[in-house]
Amino acid sequence: MPELNGGAERLLAVAEGLPDSMGERERLILGLDIVASEEWSRVVVRSSAEDVEGLRPAAVSYTPNELNQVVSFARAVAGAYGFKHTEMAHIAIGLVLTARGRDGFDQLGLARIVGESFWFGSTAPV
Repeated sequence: MPELNGGAERLLAVAEGLPDSMGERERLILGLDIVASEEWSRVVVRSSAEDVEGLRPAAVSYTPNELNQVVSFARAVAGAYGFKHTEMAHIAIGLVLTARGRDGFDQLGLARIVGESFWFGSTAPV
């Protein structure tokens, strides 16, 4: 699986440096807002509030090691697209692909928006 590049490592370092009182996914979302604010702003502006909120799991569906799950999906996406390294874009898409949104959550539409916002291109094979 493709190793993390510098941007992805920076994102994870920022997320891990945020308060433990926040959930792992919440820290990752805030990390994206800090490290990739332009790209993440495009995601938020182009998506419905419900879809963005769907990235945060409900308290009753908490799963330990969610950050590891997101990174594993990100590496799989990077590998599927033939990338040598896992980038922030892959982590953002991994966040979407591992989300447990509520009814009406447009996971594929949000993955497309994230891909376009991070200049990843089409996410059709995902």
